Amino acid sequence: MSKDIFQLQAKIIQQLILDTRNGDRYFELLYGDLLSANTDLLVTTVYNSNDGELFNSIKKQLNLVEYAERKIIPLDNGGFIGFIQHPMQHILTVHLNRLEGSVIGNEEFNQIIQSTFSAMAALVYEGYSFKEISLPVIGKKGLDPNEYKGSLQTLIHNAVKYLKYTDTTKTIKYYVNVEEDVPFWESAMNTLFPRNHVNQPNTKEMISNTKVKIVSLIDSFPYTDRTVLKNILIEISKELIKDTQTNYNHLLIKADELVNLLLKDLYKLPEVSIPSSISTFRLTNQEVASLQRQKPISDWYFNYLIMIRQLKDRNYFRSSDLSKNMDEIILFLSILHRVLTLYSDFFKQFYQDKTKEKVCGNVKGKYSKE
Repeated sequence: MSKDIFQLQAKIIQQLILDTRNGDRYFELLYGDLLSANTDLLVTTVYNSNDGELFNSIKKQLNLVEYAERKIIPLDNGGFIGFIQHPMQHILTVHLNRLEGSVIGNEEFNQIIQSTFSAMAALVYEGYSFKEISLPVIGKKGLDPNEYKGSLQTLIHNAVKYLKYTDTTKTIKYYVNVEEDVPFWESAMNTLFPRNHVNQPNTKEMISNTKVKIVSLIDSFPYTDRTVLKNILIEISKELIKDTQTNYNHLLIKADELVNLLLKDLYKLPEVSIPSSISTFRLTNQEVASLQRQKPISDWYFNYLIMIRQLKDRNYFRSSDLSKNMDEIILFLSILHRVLTLYSDFFKQFYQDKTKEKVCGNVKGKYSKE
């Protein structure tokens, strides 16, 4: 968005410098007008009826009357994270499913922020490149000034994880547009990071915990007599619990096979039209697109299936040295967990008479070292 339209230019309050595998990355806290930013991705909150002071200003500046918005990630509160690909400005929309000014609790705020950065990562997986990302104080009117420290910590920790992961984003800018709020945010940042240092999230612990969730989900997967599906689930469990280092390339191959089975199952639904001929093995991109247009499941769940396919197409984990890809692994495992959850729910809905037995029993073992 062009800076010369606006008079108020932003002032940097505080800056964190992060040393990552891709070089220095920056998190900046600024006072000023978010709309003055010349940025690659603009994040905005959206309230009920597509309303909101910031979103309305963006629509006015871009003359955004009719626009296509894609849903990327659902929120537990009924909202979602969306994406508008406008020729003048890419926009990430955080739909909060509430009236502007409604109170946002800590747990809900944490989920909103985490989902916002997950959506950014998903777009990067799709091939988008955002050198600079600019955010407002998400849900500002619903936050207690006394809780700014916790809110800022949540935001920065998620921003750090994202900046460590991405090859493209160099700077994340967080805008405070009310002068009276600046001392609260500045104090919170100085308290949290007095030496311009960010406590890095424990990525190994996050990976281990996500593995536990996946194996637990497979252990409770509804019974199936389909040998191919059963073998895929067993292979995924074995890979996650083995004593040696996890082979993520092998895990991705099995995840892609799982996605392919699920897509073919969706084609079996009575309301879905089947093409005159369909691939015997892996579905083509055209067949997947045809299925998505019929909307047998929500778009955001379909996005998870497509992301697994895209990672497989790119042979994403072919490198044996994964020490520099810890955050990519976290995202991949999180997507795999969601795909398994979707498939499990699918089975419970359409094959409820066969849920007494488990697919492969409770598999016990030690999780591999990263």
